[in-house]
Amino acid sequence: MSKLYIHDWRQWQSYRSDRGQPPWIKVHRSLMRDHKWVALSDQQKGQLISMWILAADNDGWIPDNANLVQKLCYLDSEPDLECFINQGLVDRGVNLASTWRQHDAPEAETETETEAEKKQKKKPKPTRFVPPTVDEVKQYCKERNNSVDAERFVDFYASKGWLVGKTKMRDWQASVRTWEKTGKQEQPRRPSRKLLT
Repeated sequence: MSKLYIHDWRQWQSYRSDRGQPPWIKVHRSLMRDHKWVALSDQQKGQLISMWILAADNDGWIPDNANLVQKLCYLDSEPDLECFINQGLVDRGVNLASTWRQHDAPEAETETETEAEKKQKKKPKPTRFVPPTVDEVKQYCKERNNSVDAERFVDFYASKGWLVGKTKMRDWQASVRTWEKTGKQEQPRRPSRKLLT
């Protein structure tokens, strides 16, 4: 079955992946300033939230079938999935053998699907990290209404080869949020001065 993936699903999760899926999803206030969200009709916004709840059961994935999504989300009408894809809110997945578990499936079929899930349960490959520009960081900080110095942020991590500790940075927005929370504008350490003898 072809599947769709909620765009930036992992970025919006606030739980630890080793503790399983929580029984809720989080809707961020910054959504009200997101041009993709604002462009949607009221009906589409409701459909999208229902799709997010559905995706929470399957680690960000939903079926690429409007009729099935309508039924699983208890919607009055079929969602226009192409609209959500074109808006960049949902990404087209790859064709996989059906791993979508239906609650009314016969027991033998469920066992087969579970075996297939184990074989194919590979997390989506992370995209290659692309360092942000100062303007991108400024825009993100403006959206979050924080006082992080975008130029200092970019200069700091560029001088470190975009490493966080000894690990290559994967999510610069998360690092901005860390600076925001701590209120700490990190500064490069000064080299130690050794006395010549």
